[in-house]
Amino acid sequence: MTSRDLGYLEDMRLHAMDALAIAQRIGRDEFLSDRTMQHAVIRCLTVIGEAANRVSEVTCKALPNVAWGEAVGLRNVVVHDYQRIDHSRIWTIVETDLPPLVNALNAYLSDVD
Repeated sequence: MTSRDLGYLEDMRLHAMDALAIAQRIGRDEFLSDRTMQHAVIRCLTVIGEAANRVSEVTCKALPNVAWGEAVGLRNVVVHDYQRIDHSRIWTIVETDLPPLVNALNAYLSDVD
């Protein structure tokens, strides 16, 4: 794995953990009513998707449980089609998809160290 890939994977992990921390702190109802928190979480998801798009194919193949295409696709939606963002869906993504992402990245990165 290249040092660039390592940086991208660490960015993904850090921003996923940040989004999860926000979700744990405020809960669903507050998230759905607080635009500042929505923007913060969406920024985290944007960085995850951008970093995922930059990870090399070799490293992507080493992490088959990571939904690379979905992460990049979500980034494209929140950046380019932002008027259609469904914040309930964003909340579900944070609750459902980010914990396994963090687990996969933690396992992979601990093996690299």
